[in-house]
Amino acid sequence: MLRHRVFDSVCGTNTIWSGRQASLETIILDLFELLALRGTAKVLRELRQKQRMMYSNLVRIVGHSTTTTRALNAMMELGLIQKEVLNEKYRPVVYSLTVKGRKLADIASELENL
Repeated sequence: MLRHRVFDSVCGTNTIWSGRQASLETIILDLFELLALRGTAKVLRELRQKQRMMYSNLVRIVGHSTTTTRALNAMMELGLIQKEVLNEKYRPVVYSLTVKGRKLADIASELENL
């Protein structure tokens, strides 16, 4: 069953989700709400394919900086992506998926193929 697979793959059993003990239904609803957030699916798809991307490239893909920032912040809050500031000229920011984020990106990819 997909619900249990999403729960076990992304969160593990008996886990804390967003700082609170959550039911399976709450976690599933949170994940679908996240995927419905504008820009999130595009960011997950691109990071899944390219491993790491600069913020400016993600903005070009999503289309708007505000939308991109909201999606990135929501995913960082849930531990799905990580942010790295490179020690180079102009201090570029690079994003990549965490283990949990890669699992969700794989599941989202499967959902797109249904």
